[in-house]
This record gives sequence, C-alpha cells and structure tokens, in this order.
Amino acid sequence: ELGAGLACNVTTENMTEALARFHGESERFGARNVETNAFIDCAGAPAALTEAFGIAPYRARIAIVALYKKPVPLDLWRMMANEIMMSGSIALDRAAEFGEALAMIAASGLNLAPLISHEYDFEDFHAALATAADADRSAKVMLTFTQEAA
Repeated sequence: ELGAGLACNVTTENMTEALARFHGESERFGARNVETNAFIDCAGAPAALTEAFGIAPYRARIAIVALYKKPVPLDLWRMMANEIMMSGSIALDRAAEFGEALAMIAASGLNLAPLISHEYDFEDFHAALATAADADRSAKVMLTFTQEAA
C-alpha cells in the first residue's frame, strides 16, 4: 500500500528467498548473496539483521535505525570480505531532519494510515503507552486530541 516493491514478514517468509526472487542472487567466496545493495533496519529484529549481514553482496550498505536493547552477534568476516558499509543513526537532536521528513511526507500525499497499529484519545494516554511498550502487539501508536488547545 505504501509503494514498496517487496514486503517480507520474516516470521512467515524467508527473507533470503524473498530478496533473491525479487533482486536476484550471486555468490562470493563460496557464499550465497542476494543482489540487494541497500538494507535499512527499522524493525530491530536481531535475526533479520544477522541474516542481512550474511546475504549482503559486495559493497552493500546496511543502515540501522532501529533501537536494539541487547547486543546482536554479527558475522564480521562477511562484513570485511564483502566490504559492507554499516551505519547507524538515532533520532536525538535531529529537529531539522525531523522537520524535513515531515515536509516530505506532507508533500508526497501518501496515505500512511497503514503504518498505524493503534489509535487512542489523549485521555487514554496510559493505555496507549502500555500498548506502545508491547512490540509484539503494536507498531505505531498514535494519540489523538479531541479538544482545542487552550
């Protein structure tokens, strides 16, 4: 619905197989690679990140913007052998970039409603917070304000 060419739920479909089918595959140093040149980890699923490092091709880029609460083991030999570039980012002190992102979303006209898993009135703030804290149950939890600002 949001324009992606491929969406893969790694709990129900093998990511490697899905990416190989969509982008193609190759081999380097006797190991299978998919021909996906950029990976963006927004999910924070350790198994998916580990798999991405294992299948990323020569000079692929992996950007990690998800928040991880525990260390994740990575195959650094594969990272070195395929010269994978990894970067991370956190949305702290990024007011200008956040504003740019909001402007891009507004200008695109995309309907982002499919990203919202739950919506609560501000009066149910604590219930919304409890729902948002349960990553197995929620994705994006929104608060709505029914009263005008004072």
